[in-house]
Amino acid sequence: MDKTYKFQKGTVIDCAIKRANPPEVKYTWYSCYTPICSEKSWKFIKKAPTLQLDNQLKPDMKYKCKAKNAAGSASKIIVVFKPVENASDSAPTLSDQIRTLISIVVPTGLTSMIIVVVAGFVLYRRKKIYGGFYLFSYPPLPDYMEILDRNGNIQEQLQKLPFIPEWEFPRERISFARELGSGQFGIVWLAEAIGISAFHPRDMLREREGGRRFSFFNRTMKRNSYVFCKEVTQVAVKAMKGWILNLVQYLHVL
Repeated sequence: MDKTYKFQKGTVIDCAIKRANPPEVKYTWYSCYTPICSEKSWKFIKKAPTLQLDNQLKPDMKYKCKAKNAAGSASKIIVVFKPVENASDSAPTLSDQIRTLISIVVPTGLTSMIIVVVAGFVLYRRKKIYGGFYLFSYPPLPDYMEILDRNGNIQEQLQKLPFIPEWEFPRERISFARELGSGQFGIVWLAEAIGISAFHPRDMLREREGGRRFSFFNRTMKRNSYVFCKEVTQVAVKAMKGWILNLVQYLHVL
């Protein structure tokens, strides 16, 4: 009668004979996973009195141990079955579900809280600085030319002003003709400016304040309308000492 084992990883099957005459016995292990095992179905595994099972290819397998000495040979067949896992055993328990839920909810909640705090701080700062949130439009910019102290040092005041692209006339559209004069603060040049007659930074800033933040194409066309102007105008340009050359100050049109 075949002996039956339940498969567990690391199970050791022993077929050693306690007493044999003569005592020198050779053991050989074979395996078979077909329902009916013929002589050709048995596959050689190893030569040893014991066999350790670390894995099993099929749910039900047969192992044959053949013992042989000078007096003769004998064999024993051992059946090893692997129990089918129950679906209820593999299903997550309530504690596992709670643990998984916590691992998802806690990081998501913390991330959402950080986003809300940062967004609230940004909106608070915008409200404090500009008097409104201006989420879909640009906040109003002060007219810095109006707040300059004409009796003070203009050069020092201009250097403290923030950079606003709308107030900067492109350097490449100005060509210097000749020097008109020089003084303590810089040199005055006679120059020709292309399109400066259509350069109206205040109007561009008003359009920017009234326009939508995401209407890029239309706003760009209006703000850069002077780019398409080909009119050449003679101007006097003062290049102030210590300034980068493209930060020229447009004084007046001749």
